[in-house]
Amino acid sequence: MSTDLVINRADLRDARLIDPIGADVALTEGQVLVEVQEFALTTNNMSYARAGDFMGYWNFFPAPNPDIDGRLPVWGYGHVVASAHGEVRVGEEIFGYLPAGRRWVMTPSEVTALSFSDTSPHLAGTHPWYHRMYRTAADPVTQAGFRDVKPVLWALFMTGWEMANDLRAEGVVETVVVTSASSKTAWSLAHSLIDDAHRVVGLTSATNVEFTESLGCYDQVMTYDSVDLDALGANVALVDMAGNETLARTIHEGLGERLVRSVRIGGTHRGAGASPGDMPGPDRSFFFIPDVAERMAAEAGHAAYHDRFAAAWAGFATWASPHLRIERGTGGDEILAAYLAMQSGSTDPTLAQLYRY
Repeated sequence: MSTDLVINRADLRDARLIDPIGADVALTEGQVLVEVQEFALTTNNMSYARAGDFMGYWNFFPAPNPDIDGRLPVWGYGHVVASAHGEVRVGEEIFGYLPAGRRWVMTPSEVTALSFSDTSPHLAGTHPWYHRMYRTAADPVTQAGFRDVKPVLWALFMTGWEMANDLRAEGVVETVVVTSASSKTAWSLAHSLIDDAHRVVGLTSATNVEFTESLGCYDQVMTYDSVDLDALGANVALVDMAGNETLARTIHEGLGERLVRSVRIGGTHRGAGASPGDMPGPDRSFFFIPDVAERMAAEAGHAAYHDRFAAAWAGFATWASPHLRIERGTGGDEILAAYLAMQSGSTDPTLAQLYRY
């Protein structure tokens, strides 16, 4: 049965199902076969597809015709169903960056009780943050609970949490303006700043104002077409989740020297321009969580860093779970339909979609 989702790299709305890797695939020494158990589909995955060529996301899970097609990366759980590796046993569960497909062959290295890294040859040149598979039996994030929401929020929360840590360490910013405030990465940032002295202002569309206000993590919510720049004060940081360059220019030009930092995360705005051009105020920087997380883990030690993240995760997931509406699907046809629906337009910010084979 065809189950694996592949996407035309030149036309992301052209997607189809292909046959999976066989369960009886011959493994070489040091390899394991992972069967994908359950994963999330979010706008974050759509960002992976849109940046597939530019950011190299198509390289993680090559399709049979890699010059034409790509496999969609997702976050989720898998089981080891065959092993030719002495330190990774059949039957254990992992969590990490997986393909939207039935099975995948990995080459574990750097094996610890907490995790291992996939060092398959095709991954050379890709970012190591995505290679790490967490062994859920020893993973404090998994043990903290909220199993269902973890594939939806894990990577998004790490982004928002570290962005908050970065702003806190800077010590200059008084007001944080967050675009696409109804998005789950924006929730993560705003919630991580909720007990700080920072004032957090969320910008969103008129249709999402009521929901965004109901989250309770923003000091104020404004719509994109009614931003009160005078009310933002001084020492403002713009954290742009939307990637709407027109909006960014309006804020840069309107705040001038009152804007002390401008950060771009992701890009949820489909109509955004490709280039901001020259803007007054600070240069726009790109906050890339794989670089940040790897650097922080190297400084603190990976296990200690992950413990700290797990503690923050438990608090966030407790708060976030009531704001999510989980929908489940099974099989390749439902996965394909969900992907195409997300490509066609915006999604409910409360929706958490989980799929399994």
